[in-house]
Amino acid sequence: MKNISKTSIAMTALAASLVSVQATALVEFDENAPKIVWKTKTYCINAYGADGAQTIYAPICDQSKNNKKNKRPLKSNDCAEGQVAIDETINKTAGEKFKLNITACAVENDNDIEPAQL
Repeated sequence: MKNISKTSIAMTALAASLVSVQATALVEFDENAPKIVWKTKTYCINAYGADGAQTIYAPICDQSKNNKKNKRPLKSNDCAEGQVAIDETINKTAGEKFKLNITACAVENDNDIEPAQL
């Protein structure tokens, strides 16, 4: 039985790792490869609740258009106060289509006076 030294094992492992790193670098970079285009769509859904607990009630609809139309101040999630954001990202290069089917909410005008509740 042949005796293998620790140095030989270490050198073999080092050589194998260098070859795999070099091969990976060659595989990952291809200047002729098509650029991948990602597209993200954000849906803004009204949420209700006290003390930071947010609950969504059905039927749901997307408030994004009303947010823009009424120039509502947006939070970091691109939705207005009292709304939760649902993000969906697809690979346009691969021909993916958005899977969520959330319709836009009815047109709202924030300047309309609401009747007082008794």
